[in-house]
Amino acid sequence: MINKTFRLFISSTFNDFIEERNILNDVIFTTIDDFCQSKGYNFQIIDLRWGVNNESALNQNTLAICLDEVKRCRTLSPKPNFLILAGERYGWIPLPAKITARDFKELMATAQECDRALISEWYLLDENELEGEYYLKIRSGEYVNDANWQAKEKELYEALLRCVSSKPNISTEYVNRLTSSATEQEILEGLLEGDGVSNNTIAIFRSNYHTKDADQSKIIKLKNRIIDKMKSDGCDDNILHLEWDGELVHKDKGDEWESSPAYKSKFIEITIETLKKNIEQEILWLEKEAEEMQDKTLDQIRETAAILFKRDTEIQHLTEYIEGVSNKTLFLFGESGCGKTTLLSELIKKTKDPVFYVFYGWNEESYTLLSSLDFVIQRIKKHFNITKNLNINETNISEVFYQAIYSIPKDNKAIIIIDGMDMFHDIDSIKEAVFPSALPDNVKIIVSSANYEIIERFTDANRNHYELGRFDTEESHQCFSALM
Repeated sequence: MINKTFRLFISSTFNDFIEERNILNDVIFTTIDDFCQSKGYNFQIIDLRWGVNNESALNQNTLAICLDEVKRCRTLSPKPNFLILAGERYGWIPLPAKITARDFKELMATAQECDRALISEWYLLDENELEGEYYLKIRSGEYVNDANWQAKEKELYEALLRCVSSKPNISTEYVNRLTSSATEQEILEGLLEGDGVSNNTIAIFRSNYHTKDADQSKIIKLKNRIIDKMKSDGCDDNILHLEWDGELVHKDKGDEWESSPAYKSKFIEITIETLKKNIEQEILWLEKEAEEMQDKTLDQIRETAAILFKRDTEIQHLTEYIEGVSNKTLFLFGESGCGKTTLLSELIKKTKDPVFYVFYGWNEESYTLLSSLDFVIQRIKKHFNITKNLNINETNISEVFYQAIYSIPKDNKAIIIIDGMDMFHDIDSIKEAVFPSALPDNVKIIVSSANYEIIERFTDANRNHYELGRFDTEESHQCFSALM
């Protein structure tokens, strides 16, 4: 199955990258989405620094939600799916949302009395967890207020840090979670500890910003790990460097730092260029994979379907339709199991002209008429270098399919085959005619169905159909003997 939606997770520290995030959402998103749409794909920016709701923050789930979304993008989305914006700040270090019972016991053993009381107040035992686990309790009362919580969070963090400095026998995993920023944990999930090579990632390193950490050691170490990983995987082209430029601007609400037009322009230019290059490469790979899968499926159909026996007359009839002057779609009707799929696969094998086909159930995209037609349309666009935007949905299915077949150059022939029309899951919800009453002279369409009522729904009284009958008893015996 081809996932046709690029989902790009944005990972960065927050306050010092607000301007770049706004540019991504307001400018770059539209450009890249238009680019993807022109190729039959979709594009989404996943920016959870804007998207985690207040309830999740109060429930101490902010980081868990972010990490789950990073993992989802990495495992389900085409590449690229992870964009790192790294400056000169290491970022917010969140409290660990959970502590194992073993680690909690070790912490308490070394904690000062005041720290032990504070930590025990905020970390509660969840006895439903195997071997026990302590969780950071929900913010309530005065701690719903962000300023009050930030002060308490800082106090808690320092208490936990003092416990760790006493070097109790606690797990490395816990120490890492306690001392790693939210941004570093996202990068660990999205790149550094992920499976496979780092061609899912684009990293933009910005320098010379007006605010930076006094101690640069942590952010420098993190940047070097990113660069080393990407270079070792041969992804140097996705490592980008920008030098910030801007000035302090006087405004009614107070002075604000603002990036220069030249910096903004450069950020937009290199980000769009790199995203387009990566997306285009991925689409080429995805479509090559899809074509290979389609060819493999066709071969499997030929190998596993009933042997094509005594069907010369039917093949001849279909061939005459393809080579003839009829401008109507040909509907192939026959009971389930009579050999429609085998017949069509043999026709594809014998036909010299380009054939764009879908067999019901050959992959996860071929279970609905809408996704099957979209698959065919995108193959037509690619084969004939059609640049027109042809994105199909439930409301424009007839219109877009019509545009697609009439966009095929008139001096090129094309054959479209849709097998198993009656089996599509969405067939009852399709209210449009779908197939034009008159086809271009250079296009032929064959649609098979085991349900004649479906054919009647999508055609007029002058329909063009051909019925495929079952073998009689003698032919069945002969076919069985041939298979044996």
